[in-house]
Amino acid sequence: MLTAVSLIMFGGLAAASTSTVGQAFPPTINCFGDYTYVQTNAAGHTYAISTAGEITSWSFRTGTAALPGLKLKVARPQAGGTYLFVGEASAGAQTPNAVNTYPASIPVQPGDVIGFYAALGSTGAPCGIYPGDPTDADVAYTGDPAIGSSPSPFASSTGARFPVSATVTTAISLGTASLNKKKGTAMVPVTVPGSGALTLAGTGVVTQSAAQASGVVSLLVKPKGKTSRKLKKKGKAKVNVTISFAGAGGASDSQQLKIKLKGR
Repeated sequence: MLTAVSLIMFGGLAAASTSTVGQAFPPTINCFGDYTYVQTNAAGHTYAISTAGEITSWSFRTGTAALPGLKLKVARPQAGGTYLFVGEASAGAQTPNAVNTYPASIPVQPGDVIGFYAALGSTGAPCGIYPGDPTDADVAYTGDPAIGSSPSPFASSTGARFPVSATVTTAISLGTASLNKKKGTAMVPVTVPGSGALTLAGTGVVTQSAAQASGVVSLLVKPKGKTSRKLKKKGKAKVNVTISFAGAGGASDSQQLKIKLKGR
């Protein structure tokens, strides 16, 4: 007997969960030299990641001039007050006096903080503000620290704030399934926030697994055992499916589908 598959999602489509750390504002003070700045604190705002996930984009608000070599830098606090650099993403073209946004794929953990690198030399360019709050704090490093390094800072200071921000995605998003009526199966598109492993499992279905970087992967819904026999005999069968994501950076998410299989 040929079969068709219809899917009903608990609560409808699930939107990916995103949050933003950092700020975008017009910079009014100039930076000079070849340095990396990590924003360790900012009054009333956070530059620290609160939930494990993936930085999927980042932004820098330029002033009157572009910043040569501009990169997002991500650092992780270590024992003793040091920082380990765990990720970076290069900027593309920069439009002056505008918020410039770029793609990224950086696994992050709670407590990671963001900053930026620029090779400004003696010319300099606008890169931040002094909001007048002594709790604003940053750590500066000479040059562009490599991922995996934990160098000694060039300086630590208070009072400055930098116009860098990042979007963190922490959940999977389920799309509309496409049906294969001849085989009685379905493909469920799943958008993942970053590198990690997806699993589709449930009673009466074949477990499916896939390793995926950020993007969309389709998982097969295929009946088995008693469910397959019931579908052939009665022309209908119901199963509950759980789709789980385990991210390389520690993010995790799990969502359910109620699947109704029908014979033609």
